[in-house]
Amino acid sequence: MEVGANLLSAPLAAMATRLAIDLACVIVLIRVIYYRTYRRTDLFLTFFSFNLVIFLIAFVLNSSEMSMGAAFGLFAVFSMLRYRTEGISATDMTYLFLGIALGLMLAVSSAGPVGLAMTGGIVLVSAWVLESGVLAKRELGPPSAAGALTSGSLRVAWRAARPIDRDS
Repeated sequence: MEVGANLLSAPLAAMATRLAIDLACVIVLIRVIYYRTYRRTDLFLTFFSFNLVIFLIAFVLNSSEMSMGAAFGLFAVFSMLRYRTEGISATDMTYLFLGIALGLMLAVSSAGPVGLAMTGGIVLVSAWVLESGVLAKRELGPPSAAGALTSGSLRVAWRAARPIDRDS
């Protein structure tokens, strides 16, 4: 009951400010960066709910006596979660991890609103730069046939699969 009492005694304005910054960052991360690149909406609920739950748990635990080791342990447990019923790509796991990291950082940081916004902004700019292809050109789609034929095993399979010319 002490943790719940600490939540009520915490300044609600500070929590509302942190939550607003967190939600703004996650909306930009998921709706602007992720959606514009991948055009998928099936994981929106997952990304937003993980972020919100991590933020609320970390904020409540941060308002009570908790060591940084316990905070990072909580982060590690939630970041290792994985769906067993459906395969999730490495890219989707990365965005899930970024949502979890944003929720944790913005809930437990001792920075003020400007520092929190800058922290979220650094994560967002980094994600945008990496997704935009500024640093490296992204390859979407299957590899080309010419590139596949340079592999020895694929070249042998290609030769075995081609029709035999019986006239020569």
